[in-house]
Amino acid sequence: ILTVTPAYNESLVRPYNPFAPIPHEINGASTYDWGWGTTLKHQPDYVLVTSWNEFFEGTAIEPTKEYGDLYIKKTAEWVRKFRK
Repeated sequence: ILTVTPAYNESLVRPYNPFAPIPHEINGASTYDWGWGTTLKHQPDYVLVTSWNEFFEGTAIEPTKEYGDLYIKKTAEWVRKFRK
């Protein structure tokens, strides 16, 4: 089992949290796409998507004001690749 996430940043709700945020992009590349691509190279039996609607963490794949349905579409594309 491996996990993927589009990003992570709970600094707005937990400013005391010392965890460094995971941005939506790293060097212009999508963190979510990188995570899925790296995960699938290891041929896992399962992929855990973190998470569906944790808006306060910035990890939501559910539609948002900032990204619309981008992460739902990306998830569908990657799941098709995973099932092959």
